[in-house]
Amino acid sequence: MAQLTIKGQIFDINDDPRITVGTPLDEGMVASLQQTRRENIRNNLSKKVEDSLGDNEDLSVEEHSRLQGLVNEYAENYKFGARQAGTPRVVDPVEREARREVAEVIKAAYYRRHGDRLKGDALADAVDQLMESKGAQFRERAKQRIQERDAAGEDVLAATGLAA
Repeated sequence: MAQLTIKGQIFDINDDPRITVGTPLDEGMVASLQQTRRENIRNNLSKKVEDSLGDNEDLSVEEHSRLQGLVNEYAENYKFGARQAGTPRVVDPVEREARREVAEVIKAAYYRRHGDRLKGDALADAVDQLMESKGAQFRERAKQRIQERDAAGEDVLAATGLAA
């Protein structure tokens, strides 16, 4: 079971059983995967383009050509599910929850102060930094939230007769 966050709220979601290794893809799945790949490449390279643009509306021909080379290289080496940045995938639910909260706290504070969003490597670096200095308190709060969610889930199952 995986989790997804919608408007800061965490929900459990089962994997689609039709999407497994070796299963042929239908046209819709292919189109969706291609779109997801393009979006991921765009998102992962947008900071480089933004930095290259600076205060300009358009890139110079030379800079566009250089960035096109980066896009081509990135796309050629793109792998679904692989972490493109140096941030390892966090599988421990408490650590994942703590890092999620830290990221939200940092993004909100940064936006209040600068009126702009913090994202990408800058956000990941800030999360790593805060987890080193204050990670214990965020982990403890994350552990409590997970326990509360688990208990609430058990209550809901019991109240709906789904516990059996």
